[in-house]
Amino acid sequence: MKKSFLLLPILTVLLTGCVSQSEYDALKQENESLKGKVTELQSQQQKAAEEQSNLQSQLQKQTEENTNLKGQLQKENEKLKKQVGDLQKSNQELKSKLQAKNAPPKPKAQVAAANTNSPIEIDTLYRNFYKSYNGKTVTVTGVVYNTSNYFDGPQIHILKEGTTKSITIYADAANYEIIEDDKILVTGVATINGRNGEIEIKYPTSIKRM
Repeated sequence: MKKSFLLLPILTVLLTGCVSQSEYDALKQENESLKGKVTELQSQQQKAAEEQSNLQSQLQKQTEENTNLKGQLQKENEKLKKQVGDLQKSNQELKSKLQAKNAPPKPKAQVAAANTNSPIEIDTLYRNFYKSYNGKTVTVTGVVYNTSNYFDGPQIHILKEGTTKSITIYADAANYEIIEDDKILVTGVATINGRNGEIEIKYPTSIKRM
């Protein structure tokens, strides 16, 4: 009897420490399932890593292509800007040429026509102007003492030597190469300026250096 009582606890311990076959099979099946999931997740992770690497490679390639394209566009823009500038310059030159072509010709120096009358002295012209010379063609000689370019046109001022009498000739001195101290012979229609009583020849038919 005493021996039977001793074997009972040992048998109890052995029975409670063992796992049934069904539990073992269930645990084994779960373990296999988990291993399969781990393998699948590892495969998915590797695939995702490869896709990420491919995307990074594509992104880098696209970035390089965009950089190259930007450089090409900048060069093309600079080229187009230069072409626009050249065209604007060419158009301006063409416009200037057309304006110059359509502009009325500048008066050119002409040799004074032969006159049967001697050139009129300035003091004589002043003294007899209203009676004899207003609105008539006269030939006047004198020394240039000033040239100017006022609002009403380029002017050459001539004066009789030794006097203060002067006449204003409305003509561009540069076109005739007239400078101060030149002695000139002018032929044109004489009129008088109503504002200050100065005698004028507005459109001389000829100017000649003497």
